[in-house]
Amino acid sequence: MKRVLHYFIDWQKMNYSLLASLVVYGFFALLPIFIWRLNDINTVTGDEHHYLIMASGIIRYGTFEQTEPYKED
Repeated sequence: MKRVLHYFIDWQKMNYSLLASLVVYGFFALLPIFIWRLNDINTVTGDEHHYLIMASGIIRYGTFEQTEPYKED
């Protein structure tokens, strides 16, 4: 762990292949998001807050019954 932190603190001694790998990974991870956004694919539909309330209800109350989580909202 100390060695990994050392790479992020001391940029002059950083392993540039690791940095290049992270940059390439980040690029390809974000690329679909930008393409979808430009083509209006997977846009926000308005149901997202319901998914969060349901997940919260399952976690907090341990049940799929959603009356209590919606009362909190």
